[in-house]
Amino acid sequence: MAEIFPNAPLKSAAFEIRFPGELSIEAKRYEFQDKIRDKYPKLYVPNVQEGTSPALQPYTFRNEEETKNLRIAVNSFSAVTSQYDGFADFKAEFLSFFELFQGLFNIQKLTRTGLRYTNHIPIFRDNSVIPFSEYLNVRFQTPDEISEDCEELTFASTRRLGDGKLRCLIQHQIELPEGKEILLLDFDYFLTGDLSPARISDYLDVSHRHTKQTFTTLLTENYTSIMRGETQ
Repeated sequence: MAEIFPNAPLKSAAFEIRFPGELSIEAKRYEFQDKIRDKYPKLYVPNVQEGTSPALQPYTFRNEEETKNLRIAVNSFSAVTSQYDGFADFKAEFLSFFELFQGLFNIQKLTRTGLRYTNHIPIFRDNSVIPFSEYLNVRFQTPDEISEDCEELTFASTRRLGDGKLRCLIQHQIELPEGKEILLLDFDYFLTGDLSPARISDYLDVSHRHTKQTFTTLLTENYTSIMRGETQ
């Protein structure tokens, strides 16, 4: 069984699929709403954005607590949650809603799947320096005349990993409204190409395996202990 960290810094998890435009989604959106209304009673209609087709902007259905979202547009379907109880539950819930979605719209082909995890690690400066080495196994090689100490930090990369790609963002931020300083760890593993809706479960599994491995490898032993609740 995959380890679940009681003090994980996860802020949100999201899984999105994209597909060639399907106009029946606009015509039968109300049928999908009827099927999920008990669990997701709140509807948010997108505002018109200049330069963006209204049909490509998702309608959002939220649960009563507003901790979980389902979003549908003519070319995408996604689930987003800030109430993450482990990958097994997240996957099972997504698949149950995708089954309803697929039963109505019968999507034949996917063009992209993406699993994204956003984490906020609280940090405490050491004499104005971000002590990121206490949290992350990341090293930046600099010329001798440049200090390795950082007061600001932004690192972004997209690299091939397995059959897909992993987009990784590490950034120092101020978390509002409290104004606390954090390290943002944002991982988005995505697959593109001619993808099959019948393999959604496999795509979720491989995406989670790569993001989880990257996340746990990046973390120092000290911060991993904090996530396990072993140290404060």
